[in-house]
Amino acid sequence: MTWISCSIYVAIRCIIRNGIFDITTLPTINLTFLGIAGGFVSFFLAFFANQSYGRFLEQFNNSQRIMGKIMHVCYLGRNILPKHELWRLVRYLNAAHVLGYCGLSQTYNETNTFYPINENEKLLTKWEVDRIQEIGLDNGSKCFNEVICWAIDVLDQSGPACESDKQPLKNEVLSLADLVGGLYSFDEQPFPLIYLHTLFLMTAIYMPLMSYTLAVNFVVKATNSILEEIFGAMLLTMFLLFTVGLIALGKFFMNPNGDDLNDLSVLDYVHSTIMASRRVISGQVMPASNVELEMALEKDRSSKGNGFIDGDIDMC
Repeated sequence: MTWISCSIYVAIRCIIRNGIFDITTLPTINLTFLGIAGGFVSFFLAFFANQSYGRFLEQFNNSQRIMGKIMHVCYLGRNILPKHELWRLVRYLNAAHVLGYCGLSQTYNETNTFYPINENEKLLTKWEVDRIQEIGLDNGSKCFNEVICWAIDVLDQSGPACESDKQPLKNEVLSLADLVGGLYSFDEQPFPLIYLHTLFLMTAIYMPLMSYTLAVNFVVKATNSILEEIFGAMLLTMFLLFTVGLIALGKFFMNPNGDDLNDLSVLDYVHSTIMASRRVISGQVMPASNVELEMALEKDRSSKGNGFIDGDIDMC
């Protein structure tokens, strides 16, 4: 449609400049009515681009929160679970992270994403991989849900920690499942088809009409200067950039989990979360608090807090 609009403009301007026939014989379009139509088209285009960006931003935020939930489990689990149980729990969550994206987008599948990551990071054992294959790795969220169930089982079967201590970990795991489910909800509920068809039809009608009106009404004489022709071409270019640009922008934001260079960096999210979770679990456990050491450090500080009244701090 862009090339059709440009062709209409160039053809009419050539006809007018060469004086092939009297331009007064060309039909004219009421600029007021065209402006009203342009306002409707502009509103729909801006709304479409804004809604698409809103979907993109919310999915980005979901992806970031998924990473955060896995890290929260690592932070909390260090002092709640035996270390070997925490390792097992976190490798299940990292595996679920990968499987969630594999079932979500055709860009990430078992061949180019899950198997290479699992081979390098050892997220699932052979039995567990066989179970995933039995379910169907690219079959939506089924594999992800299976591994989340394994993570809950780890918490139910883990060592001496009481249920109240493990409940925050369960809450984080369930929140992670909700966030991944939110990504699937976006994928399963795209823009209404009738809305997109209406938008594209309005644009397809409006663009040629606007090009024709610019060509006929910009300057009515056949002796236009080159400078005036340049101004007319600039107006047409600006109009096409606005219209086609907003459509392209909206289409781009509709699928943030694709293979475009500007889509979400899914593989980076997965790898960085795996590495960060391992660093947290492998970190040194702090020694017990030493009262004498804390009091000595406080006395050596250049500035001391005294609450809301003057006087010395009572460290007891």
